[in-house]
Amino acid sequence: MKRIITTLILLTVISMGFAQEKPLVTVNGEHTIKVEPDEAEVNFAIVTEHKDLQEAKKNNDALVSKAISFLKKESVPSNDIRTTRVNVNPYKEYVKDKDPIPMFRAQQSINVKITDLDRLTELVSGLVDLGVNNIQNIEFKTSNLEELQNEARAKAVLDAKKKATILAESVGQSIGAVHAIHDNTVSDIGSPRPMMMAYKSEAADSGQAPIATGEIEVTARVNASFLLK
Repeated sequence: MKRIITTLILLTVISMGFAQEKPLVTVNGEHTIKVEPDEAEVNFAIVTEHKDLQEAKKNNDALVSKAISFLKKESVPSNDIRTTRVNVNPYKEYVKDKDPIPMFRAQQSINVKITDLDRLTELVSGLVDLGVNNIQNIEFKTSNLEELQNEARAKAVLDAKKKATILAESVGQSIGAVHAIHDNTVSDIGSPRPMMMAYKSEAADSGQAPIATGEIEVTARVNASFLLK
């Protein structure tokens, strides 16, 4: 009886081993879609300095209030304007041949979404005119991100299948059913082309340099395994 049980166990182990040793080809697939952005997120900061802490904060609050009022007046929705950081820090201002002067620096960082890119230059210039002294970043985005990522995913799988076919044919085989697919797509979109200041005739007349939006990249990446036959 023990010999029969032992034989059955060995047969099971052997059959499992064969099942796990099915030949596979594993590849990475990728596809990128380039698209013109239709919205932008502008991150800016307002920094004020004063010997008195309360004055530094008061002056900062006043400038922030003006900036937010300006954006709302220009039809930017309130829910598209968000304070991301508030800081008040002491520091020392060093002047040659004099004792360091104790000072305070107040800073508020704000993120605003602009959905009308034709007005982007105008709005950024308006903020600077009001006293916004630090435009930290302008990130271009697309409102169709999910739809574009799904399209890119499907084409990334086709790219993986094409690569797997080439590899299989190089050893005299072909690919069979898909064994596994892993989606390695990240939610972030590709960085836009470097932001440049491009002059146009109407911009030159107004003294403003329009911001070139360029294109953004939506990329999907997959890892896929195919059975060989």
